[in-house]
Amino acid sequence: MKIQNQKTANVNFGALHIASTKNFIKGTETPVEIYKIHSQNDIEYLNNLKKLKIKDYMPNMDKNHLEIWQTIFNMAVNQAKNSGILAFCHNKPCGIINFCLERNSYKLKTICALPTAQETKIPNTGNTLFSILINDFLKSDASRIELNAITNGPFSAVSKYMALGFKQVYGENGIVVMRSSRDSLTNTYKKLTNFINIKFHENPQDVDLKLLESEKI
Repeated sequence: MKIQNQKTANVNFGALHIASTKNFIKGTETPVEIYKIHSQNDIEYLNNLKKLKIKDYMPNMDKNHLEIWQTIFNMAVNQAKNSGILAFCHNKPCGIINFCLERNSYKLKTICALPTAQETKIPNTGNTLFSILINDFLKSDASRIELNAITNGPFSAVSKYMALGFKQVYGENGIVVMRSSRDSLTNTYKKLTNFINIKFHENPQDVDLKLLESEKI
């Protein structure tokens, strides 16, 4: 299933459950469910999700890093209203990714992990969402994926993207433009699937995201 070109019905009641994943780290299996935003109910859910305050979950983090993380989160939620993708673990949102096809390139607009409890993030949420992006890219005719990485955030974004095969193109004002080719991304995807198992659902079902959460945000 190709996410970018996926058509939806005229009457939708919730997000599309497009994939189920299992991450394997040091013998521990973590299930992560993937949903695509595509209904008015989803927009209402995102408006409520935006009330989440990173500082309430990460009180010991540097103030500047908290502000940057919150800004990226707010941007990711707003962009997700236009067919974004959300990750859930044990019925709690743990990540958001937004990407699009621009000419001959896929553009990563935002990717953001969410804390799920005090001082807790779900391991490899970012890599899981990146696997979804690369899988979609490899089904297209695009030649590369491009992104902007910040240099002053809390998670060493440039180093993380370089580990995924991205190369720096240029940088200014705390932003580094990075790019990865089809050959490089093919190799990256193979490496990711060594510890991230993805099962795409051929007939995605509508899911009301509000009913997924076991605890109110």
